[in-house]
Amino acid sequence: MSDEYTKINVNIGGCKNCLSSLHHLLEKYADIKEYTISSEKNLISIHPVHVKRVTSLLKFVGLDMKDVDNHLSVYSKDSKTESNDDIYFLPELDDNSQITSRRSKRKRLDSHHPTMKQNDHCIIASELVAILPHEVECCRPHLVPGWCVAVYSGHHLSKINQYLQSSVPLPGELSHIKRIDSCRSYENKSTYVFLQIAKPSYTWLDANETLDSMVQLLQLNSSDHQIISTSPTPCWIPLRAPITRKHQLLYSFSNESQEKRFSSFRNSLNKPIILGWPSTLRACPELEELVNVGRSLSLSCFSELELKKHSLWLERVSTLSKQAQELKNIHPQSCAGVGGPACAVIIVDPESNIALTESTTPTTTSDISWLDHAALLAVSAVAKLKGNTGNQYSDSYLCTGFDAYFSLEPCLMCGMALLHNRIRRVFCCQKLAGDGAFTNASRLHVQEQLNHRFRVFSPP
Repeated sequence: MSDEYTKINVNIGGCKNCLSSLHHLLEKYADIKEYTISSEKNLISIHPVHVKRVTSLLKFVGLDMKDVDNHLSVYSKDSKTESNDDIYFLPELDDNSQITSRRSKRKRLDSHHPTMKQNDHCIIASELVAILPHEVECCRPHLVPGWCVAVYSGHHLSKINQYLQSSVPLPGELSHIKRIDSCRSYENKSTYVFLQIAKPSYTWLDANETLDSMVQLLQLNSSDHQIISTSPTPCWIPLRAPITRKHQLLYSFSNESQEKRFSSFRNSLNKPIILGWPSTLRACPELEELVNVGRSLSLSCFSELELKKHSLWLERVSTLSKQAQELKNIHPQSCAGVGGPACAVIIVDPESNIALTESTTPTTTSDISWLDHAALLAVSAVAKLKGNTGNQYSDSYLCTGFDAYFSLEPCLMCGMALLHNRIRRVFCCQKLAGDGAFTNASRLHVQEQLNHRFRVFSPP
């Protein structure tokens, strides 16, 4: 990409759905062909001629931007070109006119617990949360522009839906979108029906043509009775299917007030812009339970008895770490790097609740490899235990079915060792800021391209 291209710093946050909706806005809606997106660096490189339009779109959908002058992200009628439909989809923005982007912050079960300091160990299992894929934790609605139409008579919704299904079928990527927004009523108690996603090949003119053809064929409107609106209405719909019930509510904006859903944004033609759309959820009960870990005991995947057991092991591994830290000859290499705190790990068989091995950062510098992290020593000890024939663990593969408790979140090297050894679950007393294998951008334990995935729980 040429140096003359402008770089926009936008916070994607590792979410694949944010990335796909961003590609859709740039390529399929704005019809911009030459651009690059670096999700690792959170940078968009784009020609300066597109900067004002792109920043207007990104600002409205709630993507956080840095290093872009405020005046570039303000849309006005004067900045509209004849070749796009922004005049319908964007309000005349001020600094506060955007869809709110909620950060993913999950409350702990007991609000009386103080916020943890960076060096504190969390030894209460009920305060841990599940570390899930970025797509699950993301609280952006991933909206893209589309066209809908107001219907004023519920008796005609069925035949309107049938006509659209045959004449204007939705693309496969929108199979989650419900054609009829029957969950809410808008101005004049109208019901909105989705026409099609907005793109260069389906503009306001195309939506209007679809509407005219439908009115004539179905004989919907007459001189004394109007059944359907005479012009399409701009709307913003979720590009991706909801993953959890939280996302389903978020994408439809059903938790928002009627005023915010319908009347808070109007375009420069003083017409409403509809935010959100109902979508189909293919619920995953296991995922819903993981989302509620650390939020609701009754809805999470842990019972009170299980939480007590986990808390005891967390307390034990924290004690091991502190004991190793007090020794003067501690090896200078830990998961936190040179000079980092001593790390401790316990690998437990959850069925018998018995510790198979306990390991810490080596406390002597003689005959010690820089690769001797606590996690690597622990999995090596389990491998030796497995190698001894005649014991109850010799038949299973490495750490299959076992849980690991860490005083400090392991680094990427140790995380890969746990993955190769097929660990079942990992519980961490403390996050490893920046370099952790599970809470950083890569989230090693939930990578789809790897051949093993497991659960990780850490402080929020």
